[in-house]
Amino acid sequence: MLKRICLSATLPRILTQHVNTGFDIRSKECRFRTSLRSGTVMENSKLPFLYWYMAMHLLTSTKKGFSALKFQRQIGHKRYEPIWAMLHKLRMIMGQKGMQGRN
Repeated sequence: MLKRICLSATLPRILTQHVNTGFDIRSKECRFRTSLRSGTVMENSKLPFLYWYMAMHLLTSTKKGFSALKFQRQIGHKRYEPIWAMLHKLRMIMGQKGMQGRN
């Protein structure tokens, strides 16, 4: 069972009962709706989850970097700009996490 914190409650409580409808999660108690993307780097993105997970996997598993153009060609996406923005967000987040440990 997936445990999530209900964000609409005045006191944070863990939801143990929820209705999972696709990618939306709804609380049975207060009917608050949220998605799997909310609060993450994937928020406000129209790209599929698969693109995000493939990019995360390639960024973390390869020693050498790869370009957005190469990734775009591999997945067969038509436009370059959203792929570049996605990889830029991921690299920025990974750089921030790495810098926190060095202080």
